[in-house]
Amino acid sequence: MDEDWFEDHDGGLTPELTKLVDVVREAARTCSQCPPNHTTVMTFPPELEDDERDGHPWPDDGNARYDAAFAQRQATGMTVLSLIVDLTDERENLLVKVLGVTVAGDWMVCSELDERTLRPAPSASPS
Repeated sequence: MDEDWFEDHDGGLTPELTKLVDVVREAARTCSQCPPNHTTVMTFPPELEDDERDGHPWPDDGNARYDAAFAQRQATGMTVLSLIVDLTDERENLLVKVLGVTVAGDWMVCSELDERTLRPAPSASPS
């Protein structure tokens, strides 16, 4: 079976988040520069604790407001969803940028992401 855009391999999507991903997936299918294998879904259930993040706290990378909002949504029992797209130069086989949207309830952050941590890039940190 061919891979679809923004596949939920872990089964972590709630019915509400599935509806959102379905809308984004339909739009992605119309973009020739966005193949399915360049899209990722990440879910962070409310029970994920800091010590479960590979035992390392997030670095002080200028994302304190992002981290606080993320933690607040998890503390209220929300699953946090991140949709990630890799923009590549296919001719050179290079990763150009990583873009993402993180959603929880009525909170959303869209930004360029750091390709190693998948967190808002320092130059794109939400204010």
